[in-house]
Amino acid sequence: MRRLAFIVLALAAAAGAAGCGDGQGARDVVDATVTDVADVADATSTDVADVAVAEDVADDARNLEDTGSETTEFHWESGCTGTPTGATWTLIEDSTFKRGPFIQMSDRDTVTVMWRTATPSTDEGCVDFIVGSENRSVCGTPDEHGQYEIVLDALPAATEITYSVRVGELKTKDLTFRTMPDTPTPMKFAVFADAHSDIENLRKMTAVALNEGVDFAFGVGDFVREPEVEQYDDTMLGLQNLGSRVNVWTVIGNHDTGLSSTTREHEFFNTFVSPIGSPEEVEVGFGEGYWDHRIGNVWMGGGWIRDFYFSPPEADFGEVAYFKKRFESEEFKTAQWRLFFIHEPPWCQGWGSCDGYNGENCLRVTLMALATANGIQAIFSGHMHGYEYGVLDDVNLLLPGGLGGSLDQFCEPDPGLPQPWTYNYVHNFAIVETGCDQMTVRFMDLDGNELDRVEIPASAPAQP
Repeated sequence: MRRLAFIVLALAAAAGAAGCGDGQGARDVVDATVTDVADVADATSTDVADVAVAEDVADDARNLEDTGSETTEFHWESGCTGTPTGATWTLIEDSTFKRGPFIQMSDRDTVTVMWRTATPSTDEGCVDFIVGSENRSVCGTPDEHGQYEIVLDALPAATEITYSVRVGELKTKDLTFRTMPDTPTPMKFAVFADAHSDIENLRKMTAVALNEGVDFAFGVGDFVREPEVEQYDDTMLGLQNLGSRVNVWTVIGNHDTGLSSTTREHEFFNTFVSPIGSPEEVEVGFGEGYWDHRIGNVWMGGGWIRDFYFSPPEADFGEVAYFKKRFESEEFKTAQWRLFFIHEPPWCQGWGSCDGYNGENCLRVTLMALATANGIQAIFSGHMHGYEYGVLDDVNLLLPGGLGGSLDQFCEPDPGLPQPWTYNYVHNFAIVETGCDQMTVRFMDLDGNELDRVEIPASAPAQP
């Protein structure tokens, strides 16, 4: 059953100014305290300057490619070049570890391999892998939660790498992952939302996605029902055979927010590894709350509704300021496809029991303004349980929700939604192909049958 929202008074008051203050829109999307809100809203000029410096350093790091004793600045080509892999994955089942191994932070020349043992260990863990004819190993110790996060770098781009993971006597089978291309290559990926710890449905999606030969996957929030360690264990178990081969990128949903009742930790942020978009929040554990990344011909923005509750389009702090700066980056401007992922939708038809909720006002006010002004072609969301889609001001709104959980019911059409608006309430996910001429989004059932399709013509990227 879905949790209705209770937002602290300070956040709700600020949300009203940004157009998100209605009772239905103020969902339980962030367990913020009054202090949390004040820390963001009352940032000093020194704080802002520190953040700008940190972001500049991150930009520099993104643009450097290690070549031994020298560094070469990497620049993305504009347009669409390169050959998609088109290669299906052979299903390899492995249950050596409680979680993982999972491929995270996949890039042209680096990945992070993450896993946890059934019983938390302090022993050294290693990733053994092969690059060309060279056998390599990288080892490290787990963090305070027993999670290993081992970075493999100096890898060749667009290459399938054989690897295995070991801790003591425990060792996985030989697995493979692919590094991402260093050209604006068309990509193929799965998008899902609202899994709600449904192991069976996650496994069904995994089988279809592997057979489709996806380059990566994207989970748009609500991985669990409640933010408990055991529920993340179930989710990761369902994703095991997919996440060991391709990166599952993530953004946080309303059911993912908050502290675990047993660990008193924000388990979403303890589970996945994402880029750091908010360096000033690393110490409080929210540094990965929003981020962006470039893969092939796709720029991906990963959003968190939290800041949108009190940020108008002209905001010069927090998430809005971050993305406005990233819209000026080479990674964004040269990308043929500019896609944004955020759990809550600006508009939706479905919501449980026809209670009148039809999306988030603050996202209509702020996110849609940013999207239309900067040429973002699509926003992917979940939150409702089923699938929906429509288009407004050249921004395609795509909602592949409802991988797990109870399905929404059909209600009277909401006349306030963009028209035409399509909706259907079945368990589903999407397969997305970012071709040179068009982006194709196929809504799939869990047996791999196509339910619906959206074809979006390509638009020329802006020049840097």
